[in-house]
Amino acid sequence: LLSSLVQALDELDALPSQALVAMKRKLKGKSRSPRFELECQASTRQEFFEKVHRRCNKIISNLEEGCDLPTNLAKAMSVVNLCRKKELRCMDISLSEFFPFSRHVISLQNDVMNALWSLEKMRHDTLKLLRPMLCYGSKEKREHTKFRLTVRKYLLECLFECDEGNLPEKALQVIAFFDRMSRHQHMLTEERKEVEVESVLNLSSNLRAIGCYDVAGDPINDQLMNSGSACISD
Repeated sequence: LLSSLVQALDELDALPSQALVAMKRKLKGKSRSPRFELECQASTRQEFFEKVHRRCNKIISNLEEGCDLPTNLAKAMSVVNLCRKKELRCMDISLSEFFPFSRHVISLQNDVMNALWSLEKMRHDTLKLLRPMLCYGSKEKREHTKFRLTVRKYLLECLFECDEGNLPEKALQVIAFFDRMSRHQHMLTEERKEVEVESVLNLSSNLRAIGCYDVAGDPINDQLMNSGSACISD
């Protein structure tokens, strides 16, 4: 386990600022409800990295092989695993689990990751359906790119903060929205595939019919050829 901790610690430098902020909170034993309006961080990414790396190193240096991880360290290092799964687009990769999440929490984490992956390919006209839910009461009109990035940050915060399995109702509604849209898109894709396959089969059947007709001979062409031969004989 210690070797896995050291390996995960080596990956901190590649983590985004939002992940480092989440780790910093967990190392302090704190949590917060995901917010759609994310405030600008005063500290730089490098400052977050140095604080998190120093704090993790200090805790790990006092651990012995075979001992249980402190809850704050286990939850913080689990953020690294979540980032790995998200980037690899795979929830079933073999990783050393630092914290024993319940099945409910794991299911929720998977739902959030699916939402993040769906967001990447979601069309603007579909994504804008989320605006009334997330921007209720706000007079600010975000441009499309900024709105997509803010939704992404919100989902990432949901991913990092759902370790207790108690996301707010708005977050659950947003996750459910992506699930519905993903299922709808999958149904449309399957229907489109069926239509394309049927078209290909029809085309193939027509081509085979034409081929068989050519082999059997065209009566009109045969008649013309016979007429031509008779003229030559005369």
